Amino acid sequence: MDILDVRDELFRHRPARADIGRAEAATTLRFACAGTLDRTVGAASVPVLDVPAGCARAVGRLARQITDLFEIPVVRLSAESLRVVARVPELARRTRLCDSTGRWVRGLPPPVVAGDDAVLAGAWRAAFLAAGALGGRGRAGLELLCPSPETAMALTGAARRLGVAALTRPGIHGDRVVVRDPVDVRAVLGRMGAPRAAQAWTPDLRRGTGEVPVSGALHDANRERASQAAAMTTLRVQALLADPPAGVPERLLATGLLRARNPELSLQELGRLADPPMTKDAIAGRLRRLLEHAERLTR
Repeated sequence: MDILDVRDELFRHRPARADIGRAEAATTLRFACAGTLDRTVGAASVPVLDVPAGCARAVGRLARQITDLFEIPVVRLSAESLRVVARVPELARRTRLCDSTGRWVRGLPPPVVAGDDAVLAGAWRAAFLAAGALGGRGRAGLELLCPSPETAMALTGAARRLGVAALTRPGIHGDRVVVRDPVDVRAVLGRMGAPRAAQAWTPDLRRGTGEVPVSGALHDANRERASQAAAMTTLRVQALLADPPAGVPERLLATGLLRARNPELSLQELGRLADPPMTKDAIAGRLRRLLEHAERLTR
């Protein structure tokens, strides 16, 4: 089963209730915005929300949800990104992505976490469309790359309530939610709204070791996961640079600025642009230290 087939089936799924659609929209925004709604543009400092979802179908789906469920207009910047200018604070409040003091919620909004099975399944569906992959790291399974540890914990708890065993794993580019058991993978695919994918999904295991040949669909999944990891890092760096905390070393900020200005380049290509040039491991290390350092200062 190719991940593109799974995504196609999920994109065609339509929520049966408005609260499920709102849970999907809030989860998509949580993944896409990487923790900020307070960007401004222009001399008047009008609050804006830029959503680089990275997929035309995901942007179209989110635009419809914001327009239909919240009656807030959106502007398509391109096929793969949109902007909300009018009533951004209202959108933040109604999705519950900001608390009563205006602070961004680091995990999923309370109505999503406390929702019924259909709402939790909607959150998983949105998370998978935003940052999901089938197969990875030499193992058969399903993974989500999350924008924060709190988001990963929320989705792990949601999976447990849906009867699916999921684990949280920290990583360089962010925390991952991992579903390994084939039975659980089929269960979560069915819960998300991809019953055909659940029925057709069969891991190609080697002698029962859990290893998967890195070819075909898995090769594509690995490549997509790497692309999603780079995109998530770029989003987090861009959010940080919008309001960098005092005390972050200049060399780390310079590397972050290089990443933010060149989101389409690989780490190796970024290393060639650096002054002086660096290896891709050095670039990755600086980006990781930048995010960790900024998070410590914020805390």
